[in-house]
Amino acid sequence: MPHARITRIMFDPSKYDAVLAVAKSIDFSGWPGLKLLAFSRHAEDRLVATAGYEDKAAADANTENAKASLGKIADFMTEEPLVREGEVIWGFDGDQSMTPGYMRHVFVDFDSSKYDALMSYFDTTTERFRGVPGLIRVRLGRILENRMVSIAVYDNKASSDAGQENLRAIMSGMTEFVTGDYNIREGAIVLHHDLR
Repeated sequence: MPHARITRIMFDPSKYDAVLAVAKSIDFSGWPGLKLLAFSRHAEDRLVATAGYEDKAAADANTENAKASLGKIADFMTEEPLVREGEVIWGFDGDQSMTPGYMRHVFVDFDSSKYDALMSYFDTTTERFRGVPGLIRVRLGRILENRMVSIAVYDNKASSDAGQENLRAIMSGMTEFVTGDYNIREGAIVLHHDLR
C-alpha cells in the first residue's frame, strides 16, 4: 500500500535561500521506493516536505536518508521537524502532464467506526474531482486511527482557489463522518521530484 510522509520544517526566514539551496542539492535518486517528493512553502518561515513511497517499508528504509538530509539544514531550523505519516487510502489522478505548482494539505478527524462508509463516499467523488481544472492529483492518507490528511496538487494557486467550490461540495458530503474542524495548510511548490 502506498505511504505518505509529511514533514514540517520551521526555519529562519532570512535564511530561506540557503535552505532552498541545500534542499536542491540533495540527490533523491538513490532513495529506494521513493516515488514523489515536493517541498511547498506554507508560510514565510515554514516549508513542508511531502514524500510518497511505494509502501511503509520503503518509507522506513529511507528514514536515515531523511534524517541526514534534514541534518544539512539543521543550522537554519528554529524548531524540531514535525513528521506526520500514514497509508495512502484513496487517490485521484488528474492531468499528469501539468507541472506541479501549488499544494494544499487538509487535516481532519473522523469517526473511525464509519471508515468503510467514508471510503465508499470518496469513491463517489471522482467525477467531481475530474471537473477541477489544474488539479494534478489528490491523495488521502490515514495518519491516525481517527485522522486523515488530504493532499491536493495543482498547477498553480489560481487553480487551487478556483477548485474550492468543488472541494466545499465534497466536504459538505462528509459531515456525517467528520468529528473536528478542518485544518488547512497550503503553499507554492518550490521543489519537486517525480521519481516514478
